[in-house]
Amino acid sequence: MWTGSEMIVWGGYNYTHNLFFNTGGRYCAQSGPTPTPTPTATPTSTPTPSATSSATATATPRIAPTPRVRPTPPPRP
Repeated sequence: MWTGSEMIVWGGYNYTHNLFFNTGGRYCAQSGPTPTPTPTATPTSTPTPSATSSATATATPRIAPTPRVRPTPPPRP
């Protein structure tokens, strides 16, 4: 999600190992060509691991994940 000054990334999926991620980071656009990630949460305060989540930026900073719990893996060649 782009807030206008930083990008917030959350979750993901590893098709090889069928794993969801509950990690993420905040990347500030003003920190230079290689942004330094800032962790978004502590391990005890993270939402359920997910992939293909969506969020909405509002006047009050927040992330409202809407996870897709079981993505369909791509076909194998």
